[in-house]
Amino acid sequence: MTDAMTRVWGQERPLRRPANRVPLYVLLKDRLQGLVLSHLLEPGQSLPTEAELERIYGVSRITVRRALSELAQSGLVQPRQGRGTYVRDPAQADAPCLTSFTETALRRGEVPRSQLLSFKQVHGEQPAKELLRLDEDQPMHRLRRLRLLNDRPLFVSTVYLPVALFPYLSAVDIASEGLEQSLYAIVANTGVVLEEGEEGTCAISANVHIAGFFDLEPESPVVLHTCLLLDDQQRPALYEEAVWGAPQRVRVRVESEV
Repeated sequence: MTDAMTRVWGQERPLRRPANRVPLYVLLKDRLQGLVLSHLLEPGQSLPTEAELERIYGVSRITVRRALSELAQSGLVQPRQGRGTYVRDPAQADAPCLTSFTETALRRGEVPRSQLLSFKQVHGEQPAKELLRLDEDQPMHRLRRLRLLNDRPLFVSTVYLPVALFPYLSAVDIASEGLEQSLYAIVANTGVVLEEGEEGTCAISANVHIAGFFDLEPESPVVLHTCLLLDDQQRPALYEEAVWGAPQRVRVRVESEV
């Protein structure tokens, strides 16, 4: 293990079961996922052995194996028979952009919630304008929400939708609880069919506005996850920028947050 890796794992601490009863394997998966997405672990590097992870995080072997299995399913790590588990490039991970954060959380028995921060029409904001292939005079809806899981702030989501595709969408259509808060549920009611998506992930520095939601210092490292969705006619229908509050808290699954 290199000196850099020794420092990374030396800073990790045993997990504590939270009051909201989130399973330990989910916490461990989120912690390891954060190390990968924040590039503290680079593609091609090996993770500690199951026994070492068990010792570092103070969890059982079953918990370690469940967390590694879910990370492998998301494409962030790759197990190699007899050689251990290796980090994959997050940009090449199999991240299903058409999977709803809201629906996934509800299936897990957890409680997703949304706090509406703003809803307005905008014109010139980039890169949304270019990615949605809009002319200069074509407006977009901009929906900004704080997304929470079990009342814990996870990420700030900014979604852009062409007004031409969603002419009647308004703030009253955006629920704060239940399945109705998912934009997929809202989009389905408009007749627009979302068919495929492209994703990207990178580390950025939190501005003062973002840092305030997560009790972070300005310029702290956070993770930006982007998602561009096309409809069944190959038209760009939705572009999202999701800023996750801290690397160690970065997402329940690698998937779209809408």
